[in-house]
Amino acid sequence: MDYKKQANDFLAKNNAKISIEKANDFLQVKPSWANESDNYGIKYNVILSRGDLKPFKFGFWDSVANKEGKKRPNNYDILACLTKYDPIDLQNFCNEYGYDELDEKTNKTFKAVLNEYNNVNRLFSDVIDELQEIN
Repeated sequence: MDYKKQANDFLAKNNAKISIEKANDFLQVKPSWANESDNYGIKYNVILSRGDLKPFKFGFWDSVANKEGKKRPNNYDILACLTKYDPIDLQNFCNEYGYDELDEKTNKTFKAVLNEYNNVNRLFSDVIDELQEIN
């Protein structure tokens, strides 16, 4: 299967666009979730839009393997990584993904995942099943 074509076809069919720009060419900012010893990729600013709906703007951390910036993320990379399933609540989220409910970073992560899901659902609720096939 041509995954890039699948993503591009989904966007075209649903009047949606993705804009991807490197966050900063000169200074690599460490992600908030990273520890000192963590290796992390390059951050990109992404704008996901559809028709007249309010766009969803978010940061996308690319793969560590692409840290040198030789390969930029594409539409498939972005769509495949979106949260397309409702995390429901903190307890369900922790049970599903193995997080510790008592860890303060868990609550922050859950809120970020829930925010992403709500924005994705706001843009694509009518075609969420089709979007879920891009993984």
